Amino acid sequence: MERDLEDELLAHRAMMEERLRRDGLAPEQLRAAASQLFGNMTLALEDSRLIWNFAWIESLGQDIRYAFRGFRSAPLFRVTVIYTIGLALGLDTVLFTGFNAYVLARFRFKIPTASIRCGGTQRPARPWFLLG
Repeated sequence: MERDLEDELLAHRAMMEERLRRDGLAPEQLRAAASQLFGNMTLALEDSRLIWNFAWIESLGQDIRYAFRGFRSAPLFRVTVIYTIGLALGLDTVLFTGFNAYVLARFRFKIPTASIRCGGTQRPARPWFLLG
């Protein structure tokens, strides 16, 4: 997998050199210009490794295990967190219900599935059922 990743980055760098060659850059300047545009190859390899190897999933798993260990050792903190999350979810539900009833209710459409086109077009206006 490591070799595939390096081959992929080298192919991208070669494509960049080819694009610069087509743009009219002198052959002796191609490699330096492509390196400057592409950036540090080692850094690109490390960044790509992090994405391809799903290191963030492992880090997330470690964070969750650490949180559960903390919850186990501090039961009062665990209860406080659970109640706080429950209160926040309940408050969010109440606020959205009120917002939906009093603010969004004014914007109800008679035909909610109708397509509406916004923007400046030169075409004459047509009824909603002829939009396409």
